[in-house]
Amino acid sequence: MKFQAHRGIRTEAPENTMAALIAAKEQGFHSAEIDIAVTCDGQFVLLGDETLNRTARLPDGTLPAGSIKINEITYEQALSYDFGVGFSRKFKGEKIPFLWDVLEYASKSGIKLRISNKFELFSEGEKTSLYSLLKGYVGVAELTCKSISELEAASTALPHSRFHYDGKVNSETLSKLSKILPKELLTVWISISDHRLCKSAKKQAALGIKLITEDAELITAIGLGADIIETNGKLKPIKNLGVVADMHTHTNHSPDCNEKLEDMRLAQEAKGTPLVAVTDHCNIGTYKEDDAFNKIEASVSEVSKLNAKNDSPCRLLSGVEIGDGITFIDKLRYAEKLCNYDVIIGSIHCVLKDGVLTAYSRRDFSVESDEDIQCFMRQYFDDLKQMVEVADFDILAHLTCPLRYVVSKHKRSVDMTEFEGIIDEILKMIIVKGIALEVNTSSVSLALGDFVPDTEILKKYKAMGGYLITIGSDAHVPEEASANFDRALKHLKSLGFNNIFYYKNRTAYQCRIK
Repeated sequence: MKFQAHRGIRTEAPENTMAALIAAKEQGFHSAEIDIAVTCDGQFVLLGDETLNRTARLPDGTLPAGSIKINEITYEQALSYDFGVGFSRKFKGEKIPFLWDVLEYASKSGIKLRISNKFELFSEGEKTSLYSLLKGYVGVAELTCKSISELEAASTALPHSRFHYDGKVNSETLSKLSKILPKELLTVWISISDHRLCKSAKKQAALGIKLITEDAELITAIGLGADIIETNGKLKPIKNLGVVADMHTHTNHSPDCNEKLEDMRLAQEAKGTPLVAVTDHCNIGTYKEDDAFNKIEASVSEVSKLNAKNDSPCRLLSGVEIGDGITFIDKLRYAEKLCNYDVIIGSIHCVLKDGVLTAYSRRDFSVESDEDIQCFMRQYFDDLKQMVEVADFDILAHLTCPLRYVVSKHKRSVDMTEFEGIIDEILKMIIVKGIALEVNTSSVSLALGDFVPDTEILKKYKAMGGYLITIGSDAHVPEEASANFDRALKHLKSLGFNNIFYYKNRTAYQCRIK
């Protein structure tokens, strides 16, 4: 069975962009469904709406004023808008895709394109131009029709192309379709909630099931005999069965670690972990005293050199853990672009208290009042929310990290019910922005006795639709390499998470939990 990404991987990248299409290809999707529109100067572009307003932003990230219809502006004018930053800062600068560029990418990369039925609203002249363009991409791009008459006209113009039908399905329409196209050139799309005609449809065409998002629906689609299923990107082709990646580790390029990278890799190799992200600290609040930028460049360089030797079953991924980015936004931006990272982790290690930025790992919470501790935690979550709003990163690290010190080290209690609302806001934000939630395994052996974040937060994240999960040991010494990973995987499986993820070139890759 094949997988198709609806508007690309729109849960992790802005829909109908090259970024979403490339992510679909990289993640193993057979095809991507795309929407096309026409500018006033007759250029075909990818866009799902009549206007730009939902997906486009001005270069400064603000919303365009008034209604901007794509058929009332030129292609050059459309290029002046940013189609990435509204989704996440990670995609700032993403431009509206020119259809010819998308066709060329698909032709070279091997991913197939299914053009949605929105082309049926084009003028006859625009349809003729589209057919002329697609004649050069038979086997690469295929049209979808909702109207049988449109399907008949399009198939006459493109006699050697495959087509898709996603209109009303009944015995009468199936009979009409069979007279227009042979079975090998047609896919009929049916909703999983209306699958009574699946057997009949499979006699006339390949069967597509749209638009599914959950594993239970996937099982149903398989039972219905689906040849291809369409997903928003949350469900992916099953890959990397049993592969584990430690997405959060440190070396002596971090100010709080003295271990050499080679020794850390040897420890991971001994644990049998095939993928390890080296995410040394770049704490923006203390970047000068830590010499953070030079050390991060050295860390990324060393990862590259060790991988070049190609003599280890443990492959290293280059990364960075950018902490406290909200303290100096200009330095945050510099750190984000400093190197070609595979992954960026976002975190908060320091909180402003009485005008002084202090690391919570160094605070003596044992002498603070209950009120002061609650006030500190409130500020921590406020800072974390602000970081999610402004920073460019892939993974949110150790969501409730201060509890390591307040509860485990200093034996104080925290009333977490006060922060349920803001934690919910943070979880919703990272889901919308396609940011992964880290399950940090370093606290299991501490007084917390649970992962960070804890079980209840993970349940809530899943209930909200969150699925991007990474696991990280946060190892600072070899003994901590991939610590408690077996337990973490069993725990995640018990909560209904069937996959974990790793990042390469800032793109998420799925690993199926055994």
